[in-house]
Amino acid sequence: MRGAGLSFEQAPPVSIPLRFFFAAPFFGMLAGLVLIFDGETLFMSRWSAPALALTHLMTAGYMLQIMVGALFQVLPVAGGGVLRGQGALAAVLQPVLVGGACALAAAFMFEWSAGYLLGAVAFSAGLGLMVVSVFVALWGSEAAGATLTGLRIALCALAVTVGLGAVMALARAGLLSTGWLAQVDLHVGWGLGGWGLVLLASVTWLVVPMFLQTKPYPPRFARGFAPALGAVLLAASTGLIDLGAMTVMLAAGGALFACVTLELLRRRQRAATNAIGRFWMLAMLSLLVAAVLSMIETLSPGHAQPVLLAGVLMLGGVSMSLLIGMLYKIVPFILWLKLRNDYRKVPSMNQFIGEPAQMRHFRLHLAMLVALAPAPWWSPLAVLGGFLMLASSALLLANLAGALQTLRTFNAGVKAAMGAASPPNPASEPQ
Repeated sequence: MRGAGLSFEQAPPVSIPLRFFFAAPFFGMLAGLVLIFDGETLFMSRWSAPALALTHLMTAGYMLQIMVGALFQVLPVAGGGVLRGQGALAAVLQPVLVGGACALAAAFMFEWSAGYLLGAVAFSAGLGLMVVSVFVALWGSEAAGATLTGLRIALCALAVTVGLGAVMALARAGLLSTGWLAQVDLHVGWGLGGWGLVLLASVTWLVVPMFLQTKPYPPRFARGFAPALGAVLLAASTGLIDLGAMTVMLAAGGALFACVTLELLRRRQRAATNAIGRFWMLAMLSLLVAAVLSMIETLSPGHAQPVLLAGVLMLGGVSMSLLIGMLYKIVPFILWLKLRNDYRKVPSMNQFIGEPAQMRHFRLHLAMLVALAPAPWWSPLAVLGGFLMLASSALLLANLAGALQTLRTFNAGVKAAMGAASPPNPASEPQ
């Protein structure tokens, strides 16, 4: 099955991306618990122990699980490169990444030195293996385009992010000089700007026109976006520009991406009134506001609350909204595709996760964001936001489980019908 230059026949077994997708909500629940028990302390400073623990639960846990799962799914479909031994790779990679994220969050939360070491080793080994495997898969691929360029740049950014994170973790563990901790702004830039934003944008070039029925992104914009962000990060890393300029340029790139996407959504064939469209609109509006706040704070520093609000918007408003919106399209699609390859008549995609269930989740997610946005000014709201994040993540898990149960129920029904239609075997009848 092919479409829009995509090779769906090369898609991996559904169990591979699903194992990553199903792990993500558990990190969202853990982040909710951090907010419930330490929310008031968390918003005292972006460098507080709960803030650092929550940030890494969301980035190294929630976001990374979904993004790696999406990479397994998108790479062979859009890039024509199949990961060698992808089943074994996923089986080894996921527990390593889950363990690394949990160890790192515990290290920040409880000043556990061994946790920093465990996190550094887990992410260096696991993501190092992932990056090498992807580049090997893409080595002989003849596929080209903005998505493939973005994937390559995002993976390079991931390698740098992990490298910087590993040396800082070892510094916190007391194994390296604490001078390495000064690289935190570069670590954040490569992680959120290079890996996170570039990968999300690269997948967006495919997902938004395909699933949200918009026009394609302007080709020159899509082709130039990832290289431009990569160039900014390289310039900052080599000292050609300072870290303030890097932050402003990355924020400007994010704001431009948000504006282009919002315009495509505004002009799409159907109004963006369904849940998926609303998740994407919320994500892009959050990205726009967070980018403006980041630029203002960089140019006129000294105010902690706008920085914390930008963090809330980036993690809860941008990342969670985008990833939930993607899951509610990607998961029903890959389950439908699996059935479509086996049977002629299958359930429609909206039967896997219906619009009412998606809309309930959007309202709950929006309530979470509304509760957390003022928390930098009035920290008790963080506790309410934590309960809502816990509930939102639990609902995501329930909806994904319901989609998988729809597939299993359909398969069981077909097998039962085929068994009932089979004529009895005379040889097996008693004489």
